[in-house]
Amino acid sequence: MITAVSSETGAKIRRTCRVLQLPRSGFYRHRKKSAQPNDSGFLRRLIDGIFREHKSCYGYRRVHRELVERGVDCTSGRVRRLMKTMGLRGLQKRRYKPATSDGGAQLKAPNLLQERPAPTGPDQVWAGDITYIPSAKGWLYLAVVIDLYSRRIVGWALHQTMKVGLVMEAFRRATMTRMPDRGLIFHSDQGTQYGCLA
Repeated sequence: MITAVSSETGAKIRRTCRVLQLPRSGFYRHRKKSAQPNDSGFLRRLIDGIFREHKSCYGYRRVHRELVERGVDCTSGRVRRLMKTMGLRGLQKRRYKPATSDGGAQLKAPNLLQERPAPTGPDQVWAGDITYIPSAKGWLYLAVVIDLYSRRIVGWALHQTMKVGLVMEAFRRATMTRMPDRGLIFHSDQGTQYGCLA
């Protein structure tokens, strides 16, 4: 209607909207929407194309972002609903999380800390554990030995594999550094590395 009045009277859109007491923003928004096909069939074809183009990895948020970049005016909620009715669901990459303990010790040891009070001085009780660190070259494994009294790391070793040598090196470094007396208790999660014959 605004376009028709404007073209018949020769008045600009601004003046026509002011005389008709209609907001100019509504006119431009309507013109923008009508300038692009907004039917569900068109949108479905675009969504399907983007989804296939990205090897079924894109979820509704990334598909919506791509549609916006292509100049398509739609909401992420609409994209989500359409993808659901089309049976499209983005594949998610499984994140590999390495396990550091399997509890498969060859030589099971009793838990000496269960009935024991907290240590009263350094080098009475140590605990060992392994963690993993992502790096540019893959996973790195860090074995640490901690003094339970001071909460201080007394030995550590870092390697690309999680073999027995990793925990033995961490323990060797701890004993070389601290020179503990007889009677030291070493506590671990009884994983393969900690409970092997070596």
